[in-house]
Amino acid sequence: MAVKMTKAQRRVWKRSGYAEGRRSRPRMDIKKDDLVVVLTGADTGKQGKIVQVLRDQNRVIVENVAMVTRHQRRRPGVLQSETVEKPAPIHRSNVMIICPSCERPTRVGHSTLPDGNRIRICHHCNEILDRERA
Repeated sequence: MAVKMTKAQRRVWKRSGYAEGRRSRPRMDIKKDDLVVVLTGADTGKQGKIVQVLRDQNRVIVENVAMVTRHQRRRPGVLQSETVEKPAPIHRSNVMIICPSCERPTRVGHSTLPDGNRIRICHHCNEILDRERA
C-alpha cells in the first residue's frame, strides 16, 4: 500500500535506509487477539483485545479504546444518516501485552523450541504467550 508523503518525509525516508531495503522495519511483537493495556494517552490504564494490527503504520486497533465518532452519510440502501463510534488506531509503543498466566503487563521475549519454532514468552514468569504454537 502506497503512503503519501511530503517532500520532507520522503527525504527522511530515503536517508533512513528503509527505502533501499538496507534496514528492516521494527518487529511487531503484538498480534491480533492479544490482551493489552494502554500505557499513555486519554485512555491510560484501559484494557482491551487487539482487533487489527496495521503493520505499515506501526499501529494497532484495540476494542473500546480511543473511540472516535464518525458521521456516516445517507446512502440509497440506508434510509438514515448516522453517527458511528469506532476505535481509532493507536501507536504500538503505547500498548503493552498482558500475560495470560501471571496477568501482568509485560515485555515480550522470544525463544526457540526444540522443534525449531520461535515463540513469544513473558519476561516476568517465562510462560509461553503463544499457546496455539506450543
